[in-house]
Amino acid sequence: MSTKYVTQHDDGSLERTAEGEEYLAGVVTNTTGNVYSFYDSLDPTVVAAAMARLSRFGGGMRELLLKEFAGQTGQEAALLRRVLTQFGDDSVAQLGYVPVVVENASNLLTKQIEWGRLAAYLEQSTRYIYYDQKRDGQYPYFTPPQLSAELQRTYRTAMDAIFDNYSLVVRKMSEWYQAQDATPEAERDVAWRIAMRGKACDAARGLLPAATTSTVGIVGSAQAIDNLILHLLAQDLPEAVAVGREILAEVRKQHAIFFERTDLPDRGAAIVAYQQQTTRRVAALARQLDAKEVAPVAAGVTLLDYSPKDELELLTHMLYSHSNLGFAELQQQIATWSSAQQIAAFELYMGERSNRRHKPGRALEVARYTFEVVSDYGAFRDLQRHRMVDAIEWQQLGEGLGYDIPEEIHAAGLEETYRHTHELSKNLHAALLKDGLVAEAQYATLFDERLRWKLTLNARAAFHFIELRTQPAGHSNYRRIANAMYDEIAKVHPHLAKAMVFVNRDADDPSTSRLEQARRAAAKLKALGLEGLIEE
Repeated sequence: MSTKYVTQHDDGSLERTAEGEEYLAGVVTNTTGNVYSFYDSLDPTVVAAAMARLSRFGGGMRELLLKEFAGQTGQEAALLRRVLTQFGDDSVAQLGYVPVVVENASNLLTKQIEWGRLAAYLEQSTRYIYYDQKRDGQYPYFTPPQLSAELQRTYRTAMDAIFDNYSLVVRKMSEWYQAQDATPEAERDVAWRIAMRGKACDAARGLLPAATTSTVGIVGSAQAIDNLILHLLAQDLPEAVAVGREILAEVRKQHAIFFERTDLPDRGAAIVAYQQQTTRRVAALARQLDAKEVAPVAAGVTLLDYSPKDELELLTHMLYSHSNLGFAELQQQIATWSSAQQIAAFELYMGERSNRRHKPGRALEVARYTFEVVSDYGAFRDLQRHRMVDAIEWQQLGEGLGYDIPEEIHAAGLEETYRHTHELSKNLHAALLKDGLVAEAQYATLFDERLRWKLTLNARAAFHFIELRTQPAGHSNYRRIANAMYDEIAKVHPHLAKAMVFVNRDADDPSTSRLEQARRAAAKLKALGLEGLIEE
């Protein structure tokens, strides 16, 4: 079948026409080479459909585009719908790129949005931004619309008071840090002021409630966004359900074909019903085992389980792809080596790592660790974003496990305000529970309240997780958690721990690194002539 873009000869070969060459030049980055990408002018739905069709097409992608897809818009073409259904099924949704932004999302919702592994997320940071700026006369917090009129007044009064206190503390701490800092006046530049602001935000952010709103940017395949929508729709939190519906409505405006089955009764809706039913039944069973009163617990990290019990068992996995032996035979051969030979081979596999981005090979993915962590919610928020972890689960936020007051708060004379903010939070939490709003009561919980959570990660992921999260510029709370995880790994797998050479073990003040980091960023912008983009 010939078209104005391509001529099909009797032997089945395809030849581009002049119009075809012109069309290709506008949609692909290379019209002749073996490797190419697509310009934004080509609808991503067309790209996905063409890739799905490619599995049954004897020619190349460019010829396929010319023969069957040139001129298709992605929104109107029945051909695309047929191709996606006939050849792609669920897997083709991995090929469509979908960006989404959710604004004014509570910090309960952001954790549910960031739950999936297969998308990328960027969230406004409570470590760099003062969260006391009002918009239309209101602080940045979410108010559940299902509250009664009376409870809504109670909620807003308490939230306003909490944010008043946060504002007082964060501004006072900024002044206090500046007064304590020994940097000469002549060197107190923009980077220095940014560093001081960061320190103040770190000290005060424990007073922010989980109702604090944020903007989250999400980029993922259509399949990842579809899974996100289904996950949100299955939650008991009304805010999550509402946003799940809003995301579906918005992505359908540009990528409707990928989301035709998201809410069909026998597809997406059935998945949501299954998840809701299962979750509620398991939660009802677990409540039968709950303690009558929640007692305060100390923050800390516990290694619940690990494998293998002997880390040198990883040697067979390390050598396997380089050998011509079966796994069992290779294992037997390695068993004949001396301990010194095995350790030397182990270290050879780890190699000479010159920076933390040098990751050892995938054999380390065989080793796994399961941790239970008790930490403040703020630290959990920072650590939960890691994509390459498994079985990350967290319990409901509440007021029972306790909290810590930062030493700097004591030193600055703000302890009374800090404690008063917790009283406001505790009273609001109790008022919401009294009205039967168990999920909504979490909005009242402050970031520094402790939370129980657990995660499983393999050794290769642990290298990234621990080395990244112990860096000096990180918040001290999650740096302690990452270092505690390192200590637990070192007890059971000392050779693996030895290879984690970029774990920062110093208890140094991260403010220095914050200042150095801010000055490096300012220097880069200046070198590019972009000083105006440096924000204080």
